[in-house]
Amino acid sequence: MSNFFKNRFKSKLERKEKFKEKFKPLDDEVKKKRTFQRKKLSMDEVNELFDEEQSEKLIASLNEEQKEAALSPNTHNLVIASAGTGKTSTIVARVVNLLKNNTHPNEIMLITFTSKAAEEMKERIQKYIPATIAKEILIGTFHATAIILLKQNNIEFNLQTEKTLIAIFASIYHKTIEHGLDTPYKEKTLFELYSVFQAKRKGKDFRTWFMETYPKRENQFQNLEAYQKVFDAYAQAIADQKIVGFNELLEYASIHANKFKEKFKEIIIDEYQDTSYLQTHYIQSLDFKQLFCVGDYDQSIYAFNGADIEIIGSFKDIYPDASVINLAKNYRSAKPILDLAQKSIEINPRLYPKKLEITKTTEDLPVEFLSFESSPDQYLEVAKMISESKTHFDEIAVLYRNNASANGIEMALRTFNIDVVRDDKGSFLEIDEVRYMVNLLKLTNTKDKLPLIEILNSFSLNKFSSMIVNELTSLSRDSIKDALLYPKGNYKFSAVSAADFNLKHPLCKKLQNPKIGNLFYHIYRMLASHKRLNLDTFLEDFFSSELLEISMKKFAEDKSSKKGEFDREIYEKLMERYRKWKTSLLKTITAFDNLEVFLKAMGQNKSKDEEESGVRLLSVHASKGLEFEEVYLIDMTDKKFPNRKLMDNGGGGIEEERRLFYVAVTRAKEKLIITWSRLDGKGNPVSPSQFIEEISQKEEIFSNEETKPKKGAKGDKKKKK
Repeated sequence: MSNFFKNRFKSKLERKEKFKEKFKPLDDEVKKKRTFQRKKLSMDEVNELFDEEQSEKLIASLNEEQKEAALSPNTHNLVIASAGTGKTSTIVARVVNLLKNNTHPNEIMLITFTSKAAEEMKERIQKYIPATIAKEILIGTFHATAIILLKQNNIEFNLQTEKTLIAIFASIYHKTIEHGLDTPYKEKTLFELYSVFQAKRKGKDFRTWFMETYPKRENQFQNLEAYQKVFDAYAQAIADQKIVGFNELLEYASIHANKFKEKFKEIIIDEYQDTSYLQTHYIQSLDFKQLFCVGDYDQSIYAFNGADIEIIGSFKDIYPDASVINLAKNYRSAKPILDLAQKSIEINPRLYPKKLEITKTTEDLPVEFLSFESSPDQYLEVAKMISESKTHFDEIAVLYRNNASANGIEMALRTFNIDVVRDDKGSFLEIDEVRYMVNLLKLTNTKDKLPLIEILNSFSLNKFSSMIVNELTSLSRDSIKDALLYPKGNYKFSAVSAADFNLKHPLCKKLQNPKIGNLFYHIYRMLASHKRLNLDTFLEDFFSSELLEISMKKFAEDKSSKKGEFDREIYEKLMERYRKWKTSLLKTITAFDNLEVFLKAMGQNKSKDEEESGVRLLSVHASKGLEFEEVYLIDMTDKKFPNRKLMDNGGGGIEEERRLFYVAVTRAKEKLIITWSRLDGKGNPVSPSQFIEEISQKEEIFSNEETKPKKGAKGDKKKKK
């Protein structure tokens, strides 16, 4: 080795050592934090830091029912906290009261349903007690608390991501499942089924549980024994490696709970109505004296995820000495909204007596029921009403039972230049196939080269992008469109086939790549057919074009589990998605004056780094725990809400669907509008939701058949203050 390389290698090692030395204190601190060992405050220190005056103010601010719950001396308490009744204030007051009565913060565990709720609870608690005390309280989700307890007690475990677990499961699946099985579930579907079984089994074996839960899936009964073999082999494989997923984590913590040194004076559980068998078993395995559970059986909406309403319903059976306290005063919704919610939910069985009391004294707006001929008509009219509303956009939400509704309403809101915030997988326009379609449209109307680059990327032609863009720019300085249609100003250029285009066009002559030439021929054909662009005819032609078919075959290859191999099932799904989008898009674009306005609206989506602000688009599940001045509940047709398909597949039945409707209605504070369409996407008549029929007399529901959607505003819509 030459001196040059020796010295270079030596200096590299020296730099590495200096880097390690520089960050050693930080590394030590991280390791120290990972042990979860904190200096415990003494009870004297807690009492010295505790603010008696603040605690008194908090207790004084509660109503009688909240105060009864917060100060209850009973060992087991169930607080029925209906929508908008101030359950968080009650929980915070309960924590403060425990501390006031000499409970050490380390002896309190507070479990929330989500990590976000845990952070919000910490913030609320720290308004009344010092952060040094609050940090001693164990606050988190079921899984977060299990991880902390396992780590604090130095119990070894290997928590893995769902992706890793599915890979292990798939490997065992392919070794175990016999090829002769009749229509067996695919590995991912079976893994998801196993996860649900773990959460809901209640001590039953898989065969019994499956046949009771899914009696209509008789075609799978003969495969259950084979599935059980996969589950057994998978459980053994992860146990051997001490690997756990989220479901296994709670079971693992329950098994090792007898080794935990923590002894809790009280465990507080929020959203108790959504607990599962696994979560309940985990709690019962811990060492605690008192249990304080807060929930509302009318808001139990996670049966598909393992939640069991019988857990909250049987609280008095499990703990006969328990007190049940009802928070009845609603501080959120106006009287018409609350009356409607109550009228609907009272059809469900009453597990505990309760009746909501209205406290708001604002001017009441009646709940509106509006029907429209089609879904696009519905979405455009809702968007128009929102554009004319005096409510700030941040205080408006559009709710729906299924995420599929989000795309149509997002498109409609964009026609009125209204910013939207979606809580699912992001904007409709961020879907690869939609971006591709929009980029094709942009080629007809812009000098910008980015749409072409993105199209090339869609076809994995990144390495040719620079050469193609440079060549097309040399063929026309005006636009990519002109470079394809009139290369070098040749207005007589034409091609009748892909072979003809490859032979004649200067780009193809330069590239000498028939595959790329074929792609550009089909783009050329689309552009040539629409030299004078009509937006709706362009989209109509695109949806029936060979270009769409070629594009979807390429996307099906990219999305295949075996990269580069055509997947017929994925291709069919993509084509079906486009067929569904077609009706909605073609109807929506009638609200635009021209392509430029349409593309401007389609380009509104913000980067994820920007602060999100605008009308919230939420599934009913995602809206849980939120409230808005103005709520639009859309697509209230019988098959969509209630979702009949999910009801037949272990989704909780009609009672759970009715609870979902109750949750949706009680998100509204002042204004609620419920809408639906009279025809489905294929033009077939559909009935209004069963819940609309239940809550209203026939004459109270009016059909606005004369309502026609208006065109969107040409200028930018200002957010209302």
